[in-house]
Amino acid sequence: IATYQTLALLDGLAPPIWQNKDDAASRIETMQLLASLAHEQHKAVVLSTHDISRSLLLTDQLWLITRDRQVLAGPTRAMVHSSAMDRVFSSPHVVFNQEHCDYEPQH
Repeated sequence: IATYQTLALLDGLAPPIWQNKDDAASRIETMQLLASLAHEQHKAVVLSTHDISRSLLLTDQLWLITRDRQVLAGPTRAMVHSSAMDRVFSSPHVVFNQEHCDYEPQH
């Protein structure tokens, strides 16, 4: 990520860093680096990802594309505590658990 730029656009992160299930430490360190860039160096970081639960940990703003292709946006905490998170998946068998900030099967 260029040091002198004010905006970083990331379309996911490289599979060895982000998607490798065996390397959780690298994923967390990468997200912390991005959060540091945003807050300490006043950078805007836009990350496109399918990993919603991990992105909820370190984001200030969240944009979601719903099953009917609507874009829902707002502060992450407000989005988590609204019905927006339940509108992401088309399956009635998947629900968002606000307490755990993750998706789980409907019981």
